[in-house]
Amino acid sequence: PCTTTAARTTVQAIRTAFAEAPEATKGMAEKAVSLFEEEKYPESMGQFRQICDLVELTDERRQVASRCLITITAKIQEAAESENDKSAEKYIKYNQVNK
Repeated sequence: PCTTTAARTTVQAIRTAFAEAPEATKGMAEKAVSLFEEEKYPESMGQFRQICDLVELTDERRQVASRCLITITAKIQEAAESENDKSAEKYIKYNQVNK
């Protein structure tokens, strides 16, 4: 997991941005990163969406979390296309229907 430079950069950016965050927010970010590292992209995306919805989130942290959502979306799309990952395909279809 997290073998690409982009993946390692994403993980480092989140950990750096949330290092001084309130404990609850920091815990949510760490959970999102753990899910990302485990390649559980749909679950990680859900966690990052919850983080982005936090009213008290700073602009910097919101931007970093939003960039992670973009990265995760690409990972899900990649999994659906290249690995014939049925769960990724289902997740993409679900999001298309529920936008």
